[in-house]
Amino acid sequence: MLETVEIAYVTPAPGANFADAESDAGKALALVNETSSKQPGCKANYYGQQVEHPELLQLGIVWTSVDAHKAFTESPDYGAFLASVQPVVAGPDAIRLFHVELATPFSTAASAPVVEFLTCYFPPSYSNAQFDAVWDSFASELMTTADGAKGTVGGWVVEELEHKSLEAHGGKGKAFVAAIGWESVEKHMAYRDTDKFKEIIQPFRKEVSGIEMHHVELKLWQG
Repeated sequence: MLETVEIAYVTPAPGANFADAESDAGKALALVNETSSKQPGCKANYYGQQVEHPELLQLGIVWTSVDAHKAFTESPDYGAFLASVQPVVAGPDAIRLFHVELATPFSTAASAPVVEFLTCYFPPSYSNAQFDAVWDSFASELMTTADGAKGTVGGWVVEELEHKSLEAHGGKGKAFVAAIGWESVEKHMAYRDTDKFKEIIQPFRKEVSGIEMHHVELKLWQG
């Protein structure tokens, strides 16, 4: 493992707009980025609205390890930090957060103009190594055949996640998150229509119990 990325999906309170830097929500986002970026073990902060659901904010905070982020959540200042964002989010369940362990830098994909996020779900007993081989083959083929592909990273989620495809397994299971950088959403969608994509995606789809996909135009917090 090279680094861990904390992924957070944030639903805003009614009327809150994280894209407006001068609004209360925009100022809260700046506080989140500024505060977390100063913590030991924090390497980078990415953020942006989902293309398919512009009201949703997505954070990608890169840490040296899960323990580095955990140390922040257990620090004396964390309670006040968390309380400061509550007025601009849609209630106590508005933030969905998990960690992905990566063997290559998140920036490999996150620095692209737009990032495709794939979350793949598996039963709790599924073999990680089995999908690792499928992902490695898929990512290699994509990078050599896809016009507009800028970079790929992928890794397993530390926590078990809930998904409707896992109802037969108690509703929770393993998850693998892939991030693929593209020049544009249009480049990605055009590649999906090619025969090559339809060929290489078949082994991928055979392995997963469920899958979710969306795009984000990520920005890097510069302080």
